[in-house]
Amino acid sequence: MTYEVDFSNKSLKFLHKLSKTDVKLVTNLLGTIKEIKNNPHEYKKMMGRFKGTRREKHGDYRIIFEINKEDNIINILEIGKRNTIYRKK
Repeated sequence: MTYEVDFSNKSLKFLHKLSKTDVKLVTNLLGTIKEIKNNPHEYKKMMGRFKGTRREKHGDYRIIFEINKEDNIINILEIGKRNTIYRKK
């Protein structure tokens, strides 16, 4: 089953900002998100403040998402560098 993808404003803002400096990286991140669509349940479950979400690694970057099974939607919550994405806000 394939899921639809919904981006949070925060993740879209990050991709837009990154696209000004590294188009290839944005293309690769979007390719990874495309892979997540096909089987989102195979990715690592998160704990702590991200409980109920999953993550995928892409080099130094992380994609944090949640799965809405009822509507077949993957919500991309955050995309960011590993050293900043896990910090408390």
